[in-house]
Amino acid sequence: VSSTTHYAAPVLSHDGLTLYTVHSDKSLRALSTVDGTELWKTATTNYITVENMALSHDGQYLYLQTDGRAISSSPGGRLVAVYTADGTEKWSNSMLSYDLSPVSLSPTGDIIVINSYEKGVTAYGAETGAVRWQDIQDKGSGMTSKAVFTPSGNSVCYGRMKAYAGPMFACRDKITGARKWAFYSYLADTNKCRSYTTPVMSKDLVFFIGKGECFYNSNSVGARIFATYHDN
Repeated sequence: VSSTTHYAAPVLSHDGLTLYTVHSDKSLRALSTVDGTELWKTATTNYITVENMALSHDGQYLYLQTDGRAISSSPGGRLVAVYTADGTEKWSNSMLSYDLSPVSLSPTGDIIVINSYEKGVTAYGAETGAVRWQDIQDKGSGMTSKAVFTPSGNSVCYGRMKAYAGPMFACRDKITGARKWAFYSYLADTNKCRSYTTPVMSKDLVFFIGKGECFYNSNSVGARIFATYHDN
């Protein structure tokens, strides 16, 4: 948008008429896509940077992930919801973690899931920002992928690196957070498979693609159907 646009990519409203942007002066702005007119601007004084933004399914809210590493007293970033009508804050909740995957919003719009290697997988209620469940069982020691909901919306799947265990792929229940299944690649294959990418879903299957290796898994049981290796 300009030389002052900050970390998060701009987000377009569902009707295509408004562009939401974050700037280096810590402001969140709404701009008209028709003529560039600034519709509103608000100061984001409760955090340093915004790394990711996502729009609610109904277009009424914008969810922002902030990075608090520049604040010595802050244990981590925050998850913030603002009204798209004027930029005022609806709720804010500390995520107590760094190195977060982008927001994943359930198909029904009621659950937000974030994957972090420090704190595992956390689900927040989209209405209030309250933590619905958190499981550190799957916390790792390196890169994490964005979590993705299955087409039914009942499960959320993701990939990550596990300390001393290599790449791991798993799916959890959306409501309870209970692990439905998990698949570990062999540690010896770590250099062939690193779970860096977001899973891709079909009706009954989920594809996990890593560095040089592609897994093809069942959503229900996590059985590896095939794996292919490539040098690039």
